[in-house]
Amino acid sequence: MEKVRKEAIQSFATGFFVTVFLLVLVSIIVSYLFMGHEMEFEAIAGWLVYLLFGAFVGALLYVYTLLSGRIRLLEERLAAAEAGVQPGEKSGD
Repeated sequence: MEKVRKEAIQSFATGFFVTVFLLVLVSIIVSYLFMGHEMEFEAIAGWLVYLLFGAFVGALLYVYTLLSGRIRLLEERLAAAEAGVQPGEKSGD
């Protein structure tokens, strides 16, 4: 279960940073192409929206990874029970 939690935390961090990076990159590109000037870095509200959206995407990935990891663990336990082996033991030894 600890491994599943670590995977979920890594998934959250990846989702958060990738989302924020892409949003910032797109906003800079759009600012240069369509507005003809540099992006104004005083727009704190815009940055907060990026961070909140990144946190939302990260949280979705966290929950997805956590649930899929738990389902994977349950499937492994079910397969072990059907084979008559305790989870973590090797069958046929």
